[in-house]
Amino acid sequence: MKSLHILLFTAAAVASPLLEVKQESGNEEYQVTLQLIKDTNEVSISAWNKERSALVGHSCSKDLATGAFQSHPISFEVDLNGAGNVTIGDRSYLVHGEPEKSGGISCGRIHSQVEALVNCHITLPTSLKLRSLNKRDIDQCFPVSTPELDNIRAGLESNASAPATQINSPELFNVTTVSELEERQICGSHMSVTERVGDGNPHQNPLNIQISDNFQCGARDTCTIGYGQGTSWSVGFSASATAWQWINAGFSVERSVETGNDYQCQTSGDDFFSMWKKQGQTAYTVQNVQYTCAGRRASDPFVMWSPNARNINGYFYCVHGRQYCRSNGERWLEDYGPAGGV
Repeated sequence: MKSLHILLFTAAAVASPLLEVKQESGNEEYQVTLQLIKDTNEVSISAWNKERSALVGHSCSKDLATGAFQSHPISFEVDLNGAGNVTIGDRSYLVHGEPEKSGGISCGRIHSQVEALVNCHITLPTSLKLRSLNKRDIDQCFPVSTPELDNIRAGLESNASAPATQINSPELFNVTTVSELEERQICGSHMSVTERVGDGNPHQNPLNIQISDNFQCGARDTCTIGYGQGTSWSVGFSASATAWQWINAGFSVERSVETGNDYQCQTSGDDFFSMWKKQGQTAYTVQNVQYTCAGRRASDPFVMWSPNARNINGYFYCVHGRQYCRSNGERWLEDYGPAGGV
């Protein structure tokens, strides 16, 4: 078992390789994303411009064939983990991260026990004259479930990392002055603690950790990262400043947990893949406080992150494609999670 007991996260992102999609004259680059929920069969296709700043096509099925896409439809034929083919116009491609193996496009995929996502970098004819959709024209494809893997895709593609945190202690008012020494002689003992600030303003900030090496599957092989073959990492609490003590602040969190490795990822066809764990984690606001007979002295507030007990809001997942895989033990923080504790 590998262990990394830390107070401060110092992980640095590893640059992902650029995706090179062959662009022919009269074509423009786009991204198309398939999201599906396994139990409810809810599904959507979203077509975006290259920068993902404008949504130009949307469908609540595995086919996008309305509006401008009537003459150049996009259709996915994939299994529940996103493996399979995508047809764009009259050409079919393998869902694969390398254009020379897919037939000319680059696709990455991510899947968990609950959902799957495929994201492809493609080209489309400029003659389609695609325009940004009005929000009123976008159907709600997930009335029952809320997909989460697109947030993970965005974090992996942006090379997000665990935040660099301060290494200095938060400053206490009037601490280590002569007057304090005099008070100590007069008052006797002092009490130094870490306390929650107000309700703690809790937020869910999961920590994503790669828990396996990267694997390249042979062209004719079926490959599996099996149960127990990944690495179990220790995830300890962290803080944006040096805390005098760890506190749960009234939330269902732990000082330290093990990620475990009780999951498996499987693929075939010369695929590049790895296994990850989304560790549920709660962020809350605290401060260091010192009590003396002269009163209470408090530091500036700072943030403490602690792993959720029983991995609430966490799960294992598999990623496919060099653009998503990093290195064993690398971690990154989702800092856009919803408000609320556990």
